Amino acid sequence: MNKNNYRNVEQSEVQYLNASHLTSGNNEGDIYKPNENGEFHKGEVQPKLYKDVGFAIAFILHLGGIAILTALYGGYVTNSGNEASNNYMGLATCVGVSGAFSIIVSTLTLGWMMQFAELMVKMALLFSIGTSLA
Repeated sequence: MNKNNYRNVEQSEVQYLNASHLTSGNNEGDIYKPNENGEFHKGEVQPKLYKDVGFAIAFILHLGGIAILTALYGGYVTNSGNEASNNYMGLATCVGVSGAFSIIVSTLTLGWMMQFAELMVKMALLFSIGTSLA
């Protein structure tokens, strides 16, 4: 978009107005201008439909798997094999170790991705090109 379309807009406002989801609704051809009420309007209305049915089914199946594993092995973890005990120390230890491990792995992974963001984008583009040619 060239700078002639911004017409008397301050430089700090250009970044805000450069968002592609803003339209004017005033039919003047300049999508970065507000309508007569001074409001910006969103783009065209999208149909309400589910595009990720497969992932929704996989998510529900994974929740079912967790429920089944909890029913099968939950008593063993919480009671350490003794039905009369109400000692939840095994479960607390399992949750604590899993939580600490997930925080450590997430932090290291996020730091690594932030460090090599440009390289990851280039590799993703090359991978996409490579798979489309294969």
